Amino acid sequence: MMKTHGEDTHLLLKRVSADDGDAFRFFYNLYYKDVFRYAYYFLGNKESCREVVSNIFFSIWKSRSSLTKVDNLESYLFIVSRNESLRFRQQQYLEEAVSLDELTFSLELAAPDSPENDLLYNEMNSTLSDIIQNLPDRCRMVFILSRLEGLEYSQIAQRMNLTESTVRVQMKIAIDKIMVALRKYYPHLTLAVFFDFISFF
Repeated sequence: MMKTHGEDTHLLLKRVSADDGDAFRFFYNLYYKDVFRYAYYFLGNKESCREVVSNIFFSIWKSRSSLTKVDNLESYLFIVSRNESLRFRQQQYLEEAVSLDELTFSLELAAPDSPENDLLYNEMNSTLSDIIQNLPDRCRMVFILSRLEGLEYSQIAQRMNLTESTVRVQMKIAIDKIMVALRKYYPHLTLAVFFDFISFF
């Protein structure tokens, strides 16, 4: 099924906002896979995704009168999917262990130039910036000098007048705190994916 673009998308959203049931069914069929994929980033469980995706489209239908104000449909669907997925996790207290074979939340597996990959990187970029700013001062400085400026531990120790072992300890504390905070938003995030991401940060 071909995706709509530009004026076609605006017209479709306008029809849905005007209570056109046929237009909404077309919209649902057109974007179901995208919404499912977005939800899977956060849930990593197909059964949970089916329930969440139904909730997402139900929510979109309930708020259909505001659809004509949507400028970027892909961003809108991603944000709605993220919010509903996190709400679902909070309500259900999902703590399922997802094997690496089942885990599709991996930035390295996403197409580099795909819209969802760009959205995810932007979302993580903003979240990570906030988390780093809230680190203890010494942890924050060590992390920034090491991962974002590329300095060796010996260089950081010299610049901050610390021992190398202290730098290592502070770096471990920083990474542990960042991972704990990030997993509240991206529960299946692995260290490998995290380090892959911050290489672009």
